[in-house]
Parts: sequence; C-alpha cells; structure tokens
Amino acid sequence: MRWSPLRLVQKRWKAIYIIGGLAVTSALFSFVNRLPFEWVSSALTAALQFGWIYYGTRIFRGRNELVVSPRAPWRVTAEPTSGFVLGILWLALAAYSILVYFGEQLALAVTGAIEFLLLTGLYLRSSMRLLRKNQR
Repeated sequence: MRWSPLRLVQKRWKAIYIIGGLAVTSALFSFVNRLPFEWVSSALTAALQFGWIYYGTRIFRGRNELVVSPRAPWRVTAEPTSGFVLGILWLALAAYSILVYFGEQLALAVTGAIEFLLLTGLYLRSSMRLLRKNQR
C-alpha cells in the first residue's frame, strides 16, 4: 500500500478548503465565545485559525510546483508575488483588528493582531526567500 499526501492544485478545491475553514472557525468561535474567560476563547479561536491556514500552506500547490514532494518548511506560496499580496492583506487585518476591537473587546483585538502579524511574517519571509532563490 502506498501513501499519497493530500495536495490541492485546482482553484475550486482551494476555495472549498478556505470557505470550509471559515465556516468551522466561525462555528467554533460562537461556541467557544460562551466560555467565561474571554482571553481563552479568543486564543483558542486564533490558534485554530492559524493552524488551519498553516496546514493550507502545506497542501496547496502552484502550477509549477511538484505535487508529491513536500514543500520546504519556510515556503508558504508558490510565487513570491502571491506571498507579498497575502502578507499585506494579513497586515491590514492586524491593523483592522486593533482599530475596531481594541476598545470594547481587548482579548479579540490582541489575539487577532498577534495571529495576523505572525501570518504576515510567515508570508513575507517566504516571499523574500523565494525572490532570493529565483535570483540565483
């Protein structure tokens, strides 16, 4: 018996993965949000979202990538441009989290900003390394 890793190449399967992740984390947040400790529920939700997104970076593949072999641990996108765009979007979400939720929901603002800043760093670092790799 041969093991075949899960890889998502087609855009529709990637979209289903992303939408499914949003549905799962939203449902979990509404369930966990009932916990008496606001920081715990926010941290659990942020950790689940981060894990879901990071796992997606492991199974998504671009047009020019090998499907079977695993990605390098630092690599999260197929092309540097997509990593820069997604990194900037994560940075904008971190700013949004702080600006919108900081006054009334401090835990949500802080945990969301930390999660989004970690993702920003992950995507921008990956793109910088891909640029250096492509220049050789």
